[in-house]
Amino acid sequence: MALMSCTDVQVSFDEEPVLCGATFAVEPGAIVGIVGRSGEGKTTLLKASVGLIPIDGGEVSLLGESLWDAPPARREELRRRFGFIFQGGALFDSLTVAENVGLFPERVRRVGRPEARRIATETLGLVGLTGIEDLLPSELSGGMAKRVAIARALAMEPDALLFDEPTAHLDPATCRQLEALIVRLRAEVGVAAVVVSHDLESLCRFADRIILLHEGRIVLESTAAEFAESDDPRVRALRATEGVAP
Repeated sequence: MALMSCTDVQVSFDEEPVLCGATFAVEPGAIVGIVGRSGEGKTTLLKASVGLIPIDGGEVSLLGESLWDAPPARREELRRRFGFIFQGGALFDSLTVAENVGLFPERVRRVGRPEARRIATETLGLVGLTGIEDLLPSELSGGMAKRVAIARALAMEPDALLFDEPTAHLDPATCRQLEALIVRLRAEVGVAAVVVSHDLESLCRFADRIILLHEGRIVLESTAAEFAESDDPRVRALRATEGVAP
């Protein structure tokens, strides 16, 4: 059973079509990359795939259940099985690192504050951060903030993590560390990943497969190795746009 699937998904904003029938699925433990030119709707597809925005047509299924046919309470339960990491991290500036990470356990699972902090400390350890629980987001580097955002999503105990441009504004060394972290979390925690990125070269290093979004539809899906060698003109155009050698 697929963790998540989109079938002929359509989304418009102000009557302007953005997704025109996108179809794809993510299996347990998979690492899937989504690429496309700027403005093609990659982030829209990522959000639509877990119900963060409504769809105009088609179907979204999570864990084998139709998301929009489910009652609101069940819909929320299904969404919580998928952790979303926004491009900027979206940490709460007024909360410490531990409070950010422990927010879901405390507010939703109703654990006490000491237990929420224990969960935060444990989860931060999974992403390679220890001893920073009392820092504020303003005291973190860009790479650390990304890891804290991942830890906050992991505190939900998700089946999959969804990343919106995780390597944006990071130096090459930090990008490689983040790629390795995504792969390690799959191995150690069993969590799948869906990664929207403009960085095709990065995705080809660590994704199992890559899908190409073009004019609101998924027009190509292949292994990362096949994608890297593809002669499809749309892939060549993307390489040229992103400065990747042919």
